[in-house]
Amino acid sequence: MRALCNGTDPDAMLISGHVPGNLREVFAQAKSPDRQSEDIIVVSEDYLAVIDGMSSPLREAQEVASGRSYAAALACAITDLPGHLDATNALNELSAAVAHLSPGHRGPAGAVIAMYSRSRQEVWRVGDVHVRIGNEVYQGRKAVDEALAACRAVINQAYLASGVDLDTIIREDPGLAGCASLLEAQPALANTTGRFGYGVVNGGPIPVEHIERWAVPAGSTVVLASDGYLTPARSWDHAEAALAEAIACDPAALAELTEMAKPLLPGASAPDDRSYLRFESPTHVTDTQCKDNE
Repeated sequence: MRALCNGTDPDAMLISGHVPGNLREVFAQAKSPDRQSEDIIVVSEDYLAVIDGMSSPLREAQEVASGRSYAAALACAITDLPGHLDATNALNELSAAVAHLSPGHRGPAGAVIAMYSRSRQEVWRVGDVHVRIGNEVYQGRKAVDEALAACRAVINQAYLASGVDLDTIIREDPGLAGCASLLEAQPALANTTGRFGYGVVNGGPIPVEHIERWAVPAGSTVVLASDGYLTPARSWDHAEAALAEAIACDPAALAELTEMAKPLLPGASAPDDRSYLRFESPTHVTDTQCKDNE
């Protein structure tokens, strides 16, 4: 078993209790060494989770990136969460646990999450964390992010066509700057249910439409991975290899990496924080788990 992959940042993990024997691979790392990861992996007696704090490109230099605060508060709340809860109650209880936080900046705030409930034998998701259960892949996507990514790519491609060099596009990202009004308006769509509404754990109630739930068959391999990876690949090595290949071909995130909407900045190891968690569900359900589900 390779539970902790090479390069894992211990500050991006919270382990409560013993490390379960069904854990296969764990990796979490900030995109650059000069910042804290806004992804946090949680391993507790009752839950396994990947949390991705949302960072806003609109924050000023003196403003703290709130994504880490939301992710850290959620990680602690998961370790105190009763194991018998269903998806709706658990996720709304977690949201209430971050209601005291204030982003202190314009633009998106909060966190997205995918988590496995031991007693329920289910994976739950709010937002765009990637999920794999056996051979089934549930790609993490948000329509509002896809719209922003497309807008950013169009603007940057126009700048390239007009003669601006690729290095300048990567360093200055004029396409992202051109999307400032969309980013500023985006929080109004949080936890709404229209076409561009999206689910987020931000202190308020989460509509049931934004709480996804999947049963996990006994003995299944489960992968939870933040959107710093392209997909919930079958192994961490495959996830890293696919990301490295895409970065080499598209460092400005204007083609294969368009949806990531973040370039590979100088000194960074990846365009975004990334986390990967792979484990196996139990091969049988215990009497305690049956009672928990009644």
